[in-house]
Amino acid sequence: MDTLDRYLVREYLVYFALVLFGLVVLYLGIDFLSNFWRSNDSLQKVFQLYWYRVPRVIELFLAVAALLSCLLVLTQMSRQNEVLALYASGVSTLRILSTFIAVVALVSTANFLLSDPLGPVMRRKEILLSQGKDPSAEENLKSFDRTDFWYRDGPLVYNVGRFIPDRNSLERVSTYTFTSDFHLVEKVDAREARFKDGVWTLYDARRTSYPRATQFPVFEKFAELPGKIPEAPKDFKSLEIIEDTMRLKELRQYIQKHRSFGLDTTYQEVRYHERIAAVFTPLIFILFGFHFAVKPLKSHTTGRSVAYCFLIMVGYMLASRLALSVGKSGHIPPMFAAWSPNVLFLSFASLRFMRD
Repeated sequence: MDTLDRYLVREYLVYFALVLFGLVVLYLGIDFLSNFWRSNDSLQKVFQLYWYRVPRVIELFLAVAALLSCLLVLTQMSRQNEVLALYASGVSTLRILSTFIAVVALVSTANFLLSDPLGPVMRRKEILLSQGKDPSAEENLKSFDRTDFWYRDGPLVYNVGRFIPDRNSLERVSTYTFTSDFHLVEKVDAREARFKDGVWTLYDARRTSYPRATQFPVFEKFAELPGKIPEAPKDFKSLEIIEDTMRLKELRQYIQKHRSFGLDTTYQEVRYHERIAAVFTPLIFILFGFHFAVKPLKSHTTGRSVAYCFLIMVGYMLASRLALSVGKSGHIPPMFAAWSPNVLFLSFASLRFMRD
């Protein structure tokens, strides 16, 4: 790393830290002032709750901070004619840009490596604290394991692959009925269970009975088998899957396992690819920030360049939300939904550089 790289990295990291800190404090402060007066919680609990939100807010504003920091650094250098001096010394635009890309790539990677293990834990604690539970209890933290859970109601014991609250349905259900002396009487495996008219109905069910009078089990198949599960959907509402409470590895394993059973994992696949694509978003923003920061040297004013950058940020966020919504509804592939905004805006940034 030569003198130029050290100077650019130092200046960028200082501005980046200040901008990111300012955005996080501003966001949390506005949210705090908006909701604190309606909250009956103690001040200590409120501050603890906002502390648990910090990783999510950092991840939310990382790309914006990368863009604004690039604008501030290059604008300051332009005012002091440092950029002109670099050009006069034979330093190319790509040479300067490569340093910014390298430092943003390191920052984004470091944030991912920290937020992947830390973010889900903080999210779990935030949810537990908002529910009035102890966020430091290991048992409460493990309660977020909401796949392949077991439930017991008297002689009936059953295992559920996943509960979908929006549809009031259970996927991959296995029920076991026992006698008082724990003799297995009946086992039922079903692809899905739906709650309708106050009754759970198992679909594509296979029932195996174990009568005491004979040593041979009796096997039956049913397209529909009602009345096997006594609980109502409200008893499972706390078992809703929250993807933010899972690490990427856990989310990937969840997707692979449930997809192998033929279950719908579209929403989880979109969230998985969205979290990976977010690692590369700051790199795309830095291309726009760099391009518009050096524009005042050619044709644009600084204010106009900043306005263009904010317009691009808004456009990216709208495109991203639209693509993700369409992807979660199943109309486009999950990977395409998550990566298409990045590819689109990267192509746009590349064309801008090629034209200039």
